[in-house]
Amino acid sequence: MLFMIRERIRGIIFDFDGTLIDSFAFHLRWWREAFSRFGIEIDSDIILRNFGKSHEDMAYSIRPDIGLERAREIASLEKHLFRESEGDMRLFPEVLQVLNHLTNIGVTLSIASSNPRVDMERMLEKSGIREFFSSIS
Repeated sequence: MLFMIRERIRGIIFDFDGTLIDSFAFHLRWWREAFSRFGIEIDSDIILRNFGKSHEDMAYSIRPDIGLERAREIASLEKHLFRESEGDMRLFPEVLQVLNHLTNIGVTLSIASSNPRVDMERMLEKSGIREFFSSIS
C-alpha cells in the first residue's frame, strides 16, 4: 500500500512517543517514581487515562488535591528522570524503513508532540531520525 501513497498524500504528521519511539514503559515508570518520591503512590491506570497531556496538566489531573505548585515539581522530576533514560529508548521496528520509503517517494514528514521542542530535537538526534522531518511542533 505504501507504494501508492504518493498519489494521495503529500505529508504526514507523526506523534513521537508511542508512535516512532517505544517510550511508554519509561514514562509509566518515571511518573510512578516521581509521585512516589513525593510520598504519593499512584496506579498505572490513572497515568494511562491522562497520557498525552502536558507534564504539568498531567500531574495536576492525576492528583488535583496536591495543588499546582506540587504538580509542577512532580512534572519536573518526571522530565528529569525521563531524560536520564533517553539513551535506553529504541525506535519501533521498521520505523527507519517506513521513514526512508516515505521520504523517497516525496512525502513531507512532520512531528507534532506535547514534548517540549528542545527535548524533541534532542531525542530525534539521538535516535538518528531528525533528518527525515521538515518541521517539529
